[in-house]
Amino acid sequence: MKKVNLNEIKEDPWQSPGGKYAAAFKGISEALGREPASFDLSKRHPFDLEWTRVPRGKSNFPYHAHSAQWELYLVISGKGTVRHKDGRTEVVPGDAFIFGPDEPHQLTRAEGFGSGRRVGTGIVVARRIGAVRRRSALDGAATATIRR
Repeated sequence: MKKVNLNEIKEDPWQSPGGKYAAAFKGISEALGREPASFDLSKRHPFDLEWTRVPRGKSNFPYHAHSAQWELYLVISGKGTVRHKDGRTEVVPGDAFIFGPDEPHQLTRAEGFGSGRRVGTGIVVARRIGAVRRRSALDGAATATIRR
């Protein structure tokens, strides 16, 4: 068994060049030994788990979809809005939602909710990997996330 605590994982901040999109990630699967660039399935894991924090009033990424990937989100803390093909849905702690391949989505954290740097939208995202991939400007992650 491999075990890791979120408090032991370094947070990796990301922001788009214009600052419109932003999030900070903790690579849980990688901390548990996942090797993202490996073609050896025993080193890649069949899914990825990542914790993501989205700043107030920001979206994690542009509205986007993945051609060969599922994403399952679980909101841990904070409030936000999820944009999807049928419109927008507000999300709060305890909400879970899923997107299949080619289903467009975007997460935006509510303005003014909470206080302090650490309070934010916390989401667990479980991603079913369809192919080896690396983080790009269009990768969607939300707080705790299984992805990549």
